[in-house]
Amino acid sequence: PSTRVHGLNIRILDTLVRCDPNIIYLLFGRRRLIGYTLFWRRVLPTALFVKALDMSTDWLFGWHMKNIAEEDKPMLYSHLYSYGSVRTCVHWFQVLANGTFGMYDDQDDGAGTSRRSYLAHRVPRYPLNQIRTPIALFYGGSDPLPDIDWLLSQLAAPVLVHKEPAYEHLDFQFAKSAPDVIYPQIVLLLRRYLNL
Repeated sequence: PSTRVHGLNIRILDTLVRCDPNIIYLLFGRRRLIGYTLFWRRVLPTALFVKALDMSTDWLFGWHMKNIAEEDKPMLYSHLYSYGSVRTCVHWFQVLANGTFGMYDDQDDGAGTSRRSYLAHRVPRYPLNQIRTPIALFYGGSDPLPDIDWLLSQLAAPVLVHKEPAYEHLDFQFAKSAPDVIYPQIVLLLRRYLNL
């Protein structure tokens, strides 16, 4: 997670993970998600695998993936969702459920203990207001997930806030226009703040 988020596109799933993020442990166990990704990548023809991921990201997050070149998707998708851990997903859903940008709650690990049994238990939040490193914030105007207004209220004054209106979550890395639209700005910021 990189900030507090608004929620999932599918209300019933959003409600389930807000009630108990550990439902992800029940569905996927405690290991890496790679086994599931590799299984579907092996079983499905490439075009169907790509279509399934496009549909899934639209269904879950409201991302349409239109800025990523179709010919690049098979290669990107074969790696993108492979190496995440189940714990990372649970952390993401903890952020969603708690409505704060907090650290992973190992008191709520699905192993029979629960933070609900500790009345005074509070998950430490990331102290964003204490960051003294220059921050540039790039975000997509078509990405419904991050709560950008909240994030901006938590950060000391960023050196740059850039909204790319047509971009979604993954476009900053993979959009066909990113090398022309985003990367030059990043290089300029690195030169400016690293004295390159």
